[in-house]
This record gives sequence, structure tokens and C-alpha cells, in this order.
Amino acid sequence: MANEIISYAQISLNKELDENIYIALTDHLNFAVKRIRQGITLTNSMLWEIKHYYNHEYRIGKEAIGIIKQYTGLDMPDDEVGFIALHILNSELNLDMDHSRMMTKIIQDVLNIVKYHFNIVIDEESLDYERFVTHLKFFVQRAMKEQESRI
Repeated sequence: MANEIISYAQISLNKELDENIYIALTDHLNFAVKRIRQGITLTNSMLWEIKHYYNHEYRIGKEAIGIIKQYTGLDMPDDEVGFIALHILNSELNLDMDHSRMMTKIIQDVLNIVKYHFNIVIDEESLDYERFVTHLKFFVQRAMKEQESRI
């Protein structure tokens, strides 16, 4: 299941993911399936941000939920889509969860500055928005790596 999801993600993103994804995603899927079978669901407090800032990874997570259903027969909630998307993002950008949270906060802050400074409503469904967020992701990633290299 994890191999199929990872293969799909790599094809969709057109890039290799960090090899640690095989362990991290397999582990996550194992516990997610066990939790769902026990009727336990976890709330993903970052779901809105993941949907809006990491749309491509979120769509991969949606596809992953379909793959999981094929293997297990289980319907996974949208919160799991977000968790899987974060695993993909972390592997794609070679980040840990703390850095992903920090990146999300910075992107959110920059988008708020742009909205309020220019007094505009941003069309979050547009290609321009998706491209802008992609540029922000890579900018923040570079800035965080630069900061770490100074320490």
C-alpha cells in the first residue's frame, strides 16, 4: 500500500522522495488503519492550511485514501488525507514535522500580509495562487536551511 502511494506521489510530483518516506508512511498507515478499525479518529488541526497551501500534496493524499480503501475496505476521513499529504511534503522537501509547521505558519503570514497590504481577495483555486504558494514553499525551505547552516 505504501509503495503504491509513494510511487504515485513520485510520478505526480515528477521527483524522487526522500527514502525515509518508506518507513514514515508505512508506520503512519499501519497505525491509521488500526485506529480507524477501532473507531478512533484524530483531528488534523492543520487540515485547512494543508488543503490551501499544499494543494498538490493534498490531492496525492486524496488518491492515497482511494488506494487504502482498495487494500483495506476502509473509508478514511479527510484528516488522514492531510496527514498523508504532510508526509509527502516532508519527504519532498526533506523536512521534519516541526519545520513543516513553521513553513505553514510563515506561508500563512505572508499570504495575510499580501491580502491586507493590497486589500485583495485571493482566488485560492487559481493557478496563480498555486504557483505563488509553491514559490513561497521553496523560499521558506531555502531560508530555513540557510538559518540552520549559520548555527
